[in-house]
Amino acid sequence: MNVKKNRRIMADRYLRYAMHKEHSTHSHASAAFESGYFYLLVALDAPTGSPEGTHPGVALVHQAVERFELEPQVMNPAREFIDLQYSPEGVGHLHAELLAWAQQMKKLADGA
Repeated sequence: MNVKKNRRIMADRYLRYAMHKEHSTHSHASAAFESGYFYLLVALDAPTGSPEGTHPGVALVHQAVERFELEPQVMNPAREFIDLQYSPEGVGHLHAELLAWAQQMKKLADGA
């Protein structure tokens, strides 16, 4: 299998996981983010991942805004997740926003 296809499979799995009610809100939010991020990698056809070499990488988010001519606020849930993922506040409160964002990124990947 190629990298793009594997990422698509992972994104689909994370999205399904993010929609299951029996997991914690933190797990839901993390899965929703991972799903959106993998869809973004597919849409951008980024073979090496984020330009800065980290996961997750905010540079990839900025690259998507430029390439797809998106309004910057579309990526706010992803930026907020990246900023808060290791904070005491956590990311559970972002679940609904991240799920909607992941579904938007899926549409971008569907067009790739």
